[in-house]
Amino acid sequence: MAAIARRSLFFAPLALLADTRQEILAVIAAMSTDLSNSNPSGFMKAWDKNMPDYGIVRRQVIGLIDYAEISSSVEIQNLKADGDRQIATLDWYLVLRNRGESTMVTNKRDLLSVSFRPEGKSWKITSIQPLDFFTQEK
Repeated sequence: MAAIARRSLFFAPLALLADTRQEILAVIAAMSTDLSNSNPSGFMKAWDKNMPDYGIVRRQVIGLIDYAEISSSVEIQNLKADGDRQIATLDWYLVLRNRGESTMVTNKRDLLSVSFRPEGKSWKITSIQPLDFFTQEK
């Protein structure tokens, strides 16, 4: 019986890590879908409104959506705990089709470092690097 209890204690952190990864993956997947659906309000729901660069990111995302039809895909490359926060390395890929000239297509891809903090039963983004990924240029 003691061996079963020890195994349960050993696997409990692994289960928690898997749950955290799935929760963050769900947030990121919703963001990617909102970006592809030209929904800046939905995309920004994942962001902490109190983060210092919230207004900058919001303006960039709105500008990007106004500029282009977007296909978005994202994958978690790495996720690590930092106290109550999670730091994710995201491989984010965008295909931008200029709304004014549909033959003009731009591909963007970068590794982003994104910090998440828990809020209720979800996670909020508190920082992102590079900050300018969601601009028209780059």
